[in-house]
Amino acid sequence: SQTILSPDLIVTNLAVTNKTFLYSNLTGDYYSAMLIATIRNSGSASATASSTRLAVDGVSFSDASTISLSPGQSTFISRVMSNILQGTRTARATADISNQVTESNEGNNILTSSFSLP
Repeated sequence: SQTILSPDLIVTNLAVTNKTFLYSNLTGDYYSAMLIATIRNSGSASATASSTRLAVDGVSFSDASTISLSPGQSTFISRVMSNILQGTRTARATADISNQVTESNEGNNILTSSFSLP
């Protein structure tokens, strides 16, 4: 039998750093923070360039260009997001958001991480 080589993009890490107070109003305190996602090709073939989406509490923040990745290669995506209301929030990174890459596993492209402000 013939082995089919395919890429497989996964988010291996999602960190929230540089939390900074911005302002207060009647609804509470608002912050900015940096999301840093690590995207890895865990497949057996190269992955073409794609897009990774960063979101907080289900609200899309940014679609970032993701470089083409050889098997085993990783890259970092980082974005500063602003106007996040205080409290416990959920960050989400989705690799290959537009399904530009035909992968061996399309079901492992998402990683979430809870974080608190302040």
